[in-house]
Amino acid sequence: MLRRNRIPEKDSEFNNYIYRTTAALLNGTPPAWQRLKLSESDKNKWVGFMNQWDDLYPKHTNDSKRTRPITAEKNATRKAFTKFAQPLLTTMSGSAANEGDRLTFNLRKKSRPYRKRGKIEDIPSVHIQNLGGTSLLFRVRRENQEGRRGKHPLADVLEVRYVVLNEQLPEVSIEQCTEKHFSGKTYFYIHFPANAIGKCAYFYFRWRNFSKEENSGIYSNMVMAFVA
Repeated sequence: MLRRNRIPEKDSEFNNYIYRTTAALLNGTPPAWQRLKLSESDKNKWVGFMNQWDDLYPKHTNDSKRTRPITAEKNATRKAFTKFAQPLLTTMSGSAANEGDRLTFNLRKKSRPYRKRGKIEDIPSVHIQNLGGTSLLFRVRRENQEGRRGKHPLADVLEVRYVVLNEQLPEVSIEQCTEKHFSGKTYFYIHFPANAIGKCAYFYFRWRNFSKEENSGIYSNMVMAFVA
């Protein structure tokens, strides 16, 4: 059975993990990051974290170069990568992942056989609450659903596409929303960087079927929220 925590916390194990997964993403024809349905932006960020780690970890393990700031930055880099990569690993766990991918990335094995699922016709209904600082809370229901929150039974996750801009605009296209977040829950948070305070975040939502992309739902209308 694969480990519950897919990204190791111990430095030496994390060091092996980030090197081998970066190499795996870049290998193959087409490269694995495309086959596993990551965006080019996601791939570039993954490589960027590896480069940061590659600079910091050798200094940390060298007694003559290790300092408290270096150790703190090393720890922060590992934590930031873990937060960044966890939702991507959920994406990669879909049907495109083979056994080699599952071993390399510590992906969860499918616990149930594939069942045919039809086209998702519903559009998510999303309520966004500003919690202050840089955090937004999202509550999701199915279209026309009353009462409790609920994920669509034909969907693997809710896909969120978004962008943060300096000004309030009447319309922002989905092509401009280059950031992605995936949630298997209908009550979740997105935490933005400190420089997002006072800006406007624009969102599109849809129910996503990783096993058969053409059965994924259509995107919602644009939703805007302030990052206070």
